[in-house]
Amino acid sequence: MASNAYSTQLQCAEHAARLPGLPPPAHVVNGRACARLRLRCWVVLCWHDNQGRKRKVLARTVDVSGTGVMLESAIPLRTGEFVQLRSKKLLLIAGNGHVRHCQRDGWKFRIGLQFAKAFTARF
Repeated sequence: MASNAYSTQLQCAEHAARLPGLPPPAHVVNGRACARLRLRCWVVLCWHDNQGRKRKVLARTVDVSGTGVMLESAIPLRTGEFVQLRSKKLLLIAGNGHVRHCQRDGWKFRIGLQFAKAFTARF
């Protein structure tokens, strides 16, 4: 089953292998188990800092998959931080997750967030 960057379906290789009538995936593309969909929208990230204060930051999505999302933010987040992601326009990508990595990219930070519950487990 070929993945298209402009496809509106988020299909995870792990999920596709369990669907009847489809062969198991031959390999993982680019070291990723799930196809990524380029998606640009604004979201709010909420978390608690070291002192227990609630923090919020506006971030922009870069792409999304069945198991996570790549974000751009003006503020870095610690790896392992548990955050809540909210979007007024795209309720589908709202949820909780852990920061897997955070790297500076010019004036912004690129944050890889892994959802606590994959899309396939939500519905």
